[in-house]
Amino acid sequence: MNSSILTALCHTLPMISKLFQGQVGFLVADREKILKLVQSKSEQMQEGAYKEGDVLPHDIPAYLCMKENKMVIKDISAEYFGYAITAIGVPIKDEENQIIGSIAIGKRNFSSDIKTHAQTLADSLGVVSQSVEDVTREIENMVQA
Repeated sequence: MNSSILTALCHTLPMISKLFQGQVGFLVADREKILKLVQSKSEQMQEGAYKEGDVLPHDIPAYLCMKENKMVIKDISAEYFGYAITAIGVPIKDEENQIIGSIAIGKRNFSSDIKTHAQTLADSLGVVSQSVEDVTREIENMVQA
């Protein structure tokens, strides 16, 4: 980490997180790797999710915003963290207007959770309905016998 801008962000990120009462997660990256990661207090990433020092994945806003040289907003599936999030990445530029890294903020996407739980409930109700039909059919067979 050779940029004082990125170093300063990494040092201040935990304090910035407190301003959001720990409800969002933050990430600072240079052009290649994750430098700082501050998780939200209420959410814990699943085992195997990326961490500080890891190569920056090329499909998340922290990378895409540098590639596109603009703010990027993207929904990230539960495969990364164990829960879906909506993330926003913004490129960080130095004094010569060169992109040196990025900062990203992410918040759990509860609407995705609701859709997943609704689908699970619908699937469960389908199984229950089929079981009731099977029991009803067996009762009818017993009555006829």
